[in-house]
Amino acid sequence: MRSQSLSTRARATRRTARVMGLLTLSFFAVVVWQLQLLPLAWQVLQLRSDDARSRHAPLPLSDYRVDIEARPIEGIASNTSGLTYHTGTGTLFAVINRPPTVAEISTQGELLRLLPIDGLRDPEGIAHVQGNLFVIGEERENRLHWVRIGPSTTRVSVNGQPSLQLAMAPLKNQGIEGVSWDHAGQRLFVSQEIWPRKVWVIEGLATLARSDFQLSIREWRPAGGGMVPLGDYSSLTLHEPSGHLLLLSKLTGMVLAYAPDGSLAGTLPLWPGFRGLSRRVPQAEGIALAPGGEVYLVSEPNLFYRFSPGKR
Repeated sequence: MRSQSLSTRARATRRTARVMGLLTLSFFAVVVWQLQLLPLAWQVLQLRSDDARSRHAPLPLSDYRVDIEARPIEGIASNTSGLTYHTGTGTLFAVINRPPTVAEISTQGELLRLLPIDGLRDPEGIAHVQGNLFVIGEERENRLHWVRIGPSTTRVSVNGQPSLQLAMAPLKNQGIEGVSWDHAGQRLFVSQEIWPRKVWVIEGLATLARSDFQLSIREWRPAGGGMVPLGDYSSLTLHEPSGHLLLLSKLTGMVLAYAPDGSLAGTLPLWPGFRGLSRRVPQAEGIALAPGGEVYLVSEPNLFYRFSPGKR
């Protein structure tokens, strides 16, 4: 009887080990699938094999190096998200979702001012449009809000201001994550972070005030109609001189640049040992570009990064 009992326990232990092994394998398979690690690795290898071409691209991310790394933004405790560059002021604007706030930041990562937002619950993205006009993306309500922020502004309010609600997020809190305005094309690029991750292009916004407005919303896809190999789209920005679209992923820890024809044109890994980084960018939530080509990132809770071309 004792021998039979031991044999039964041994079989049960082996079954448990097999089940745990299958669960572990399934878990890693889901992670690899969700983060799209295999196609990402393949595309990175393809780019490396043609490094000379990528370095002569309009936005040669292979030559970029970090020159401000993980600088805490003094005066902001947490929840930094979204980022945009204002060409008129030469400064950056980010949003904070708890409490809802707009933050103006210098290109050195110094906090210049905090502007509470009235009427918003969950701002996640911000884009400068022109002059004092900005658009803020609210994730929970999946709504775009147009607001004005001038030099003397002390509070921002969306009450009574133009807004546009998008009906493209199946889950209540999985809506707008990133926004970027194309000044030349008068288009707005909007990213949906995950479940599903998508990039939308909205055209015709200038006609909304007219009775005959013609609004167009289409999905952006890379060449071939495939999916971008990133785990999520936490932010995006357009390099207007070249038309390259930069997509940021906090899960994969990567910036991918896509040319106007949809082909992959550059990568900026956010991992230790790459581009001069000593540590991984922990939770990248916002990306912006300056006219000089500098790439700015903000990462939760309050970290600031700057990558510049030609820095080695």
